[in-house]
Amino acid sequence: MDAVVVVDTEGLVRYVNPSACQLFGRATAAMLDQPFGFPVLKDTTTELDISRRDGIAGIVEMRVVETTWGDRTAFLASLRDITDRKRTEERLRASEQKSNAILSALPDMVFRLTHDGDFLDCRAPDVGQLLVPPEQVIGGKLKAILPPDIAAQSQYYIDTAIATNEVQRYEYSMRMPVGLRHYEARLAVSGQDEVVAIVRDITERMQAEQALRASEERYRAIFENAALGIAITNAEGQFEYCNPALCQMLGYAEEELRQFTFANVIHPDDLPANRLLCQRLHSGEIAGFDIDNRYVHKRGNVLWGHKHIALLQGDDNRPP
Repeated sequence: MDAVVVVDTEGLVRYVNPSACQLFGRATAAMLDQPFGFPVLKDTTTELDISRRDGIAGIVEMRVVETTWGDRTAFLASLRDITDRKRTEERLRASEQKSNAILSALPDMVFRLTHDGDFLDCRAPDVGQLLVPPEQVIGGKLKAILPPDIAAQSQYYIDTAIATNEVQRYEYSMRMPVGLRHYEARLAVSGQDEVVAIVRDITERMQAEQALRASEERYRAIFENAALGIAITNAEGQFEYCNPALCQMLGYAEEELRQFTFANVIHPDDLPANRLLCQRLHSGEIAGFDIDNRYVHKRGNVLWGHKHIALLQGDDNRPP
């Protein structure tokens, strides 16, 4: 129940109800005939900060109307405690400020859309990332702004996100003024029949992946077609990859060689020198070495070969 206080034109309290006593933490006798302490203007609504005698602070909403008390003009003030609501609003504002700060720091584009594909909001670090200016995005429709195939793809994932309440991820490519760009979109439900879409430009990543695949294909072509025998071993000297030339040279299939270490195919008399050089290689003393040594063919015959050994570095600059 709202607190009710009647104040005369001189600002003195003429009536209080029990809710008013509870709100201010004072007895009726302590409030009557005392200055109300707040300005009362008819037909106004204001918010007041109050402090009870027990030290508890609060916020109230006060509505004032003109009335009569006895035969004199007075003002009736109804007061409602809105402390919890205001604190909730403050927490919400703080949360929104944090969210906005996070969104502003992201390199991604962020959109809010309805289930029907209407844009409610748009954030882009660079407006050049957008097909149309932001003011044309907000209020616009998905199918009117994006190419038909991408609009249909996006609408499908909007429908799926809302139906399952699960994050949806998809990729698409689109021709922009600066050329073909590649994007990754993540959709999550953000409200009633509403989703938020976080869209990241992954063009550089895609180009790097394509360049890596091309490099690997070139390496594989060289590895497979080289006339020289080539092998990759682990740190213990066990064969992991062998090209056809090496397999033909030693008479083994690649699957057979993968069961061996280099010690299984090098002549026993040449092993000590090889092991010493490998120890120096793994310790970092040398970057590689060349050596002539004898190999034992699968049939048992011995053949000579010149070998160059180099250490392959992993991503952390350590041997694989």
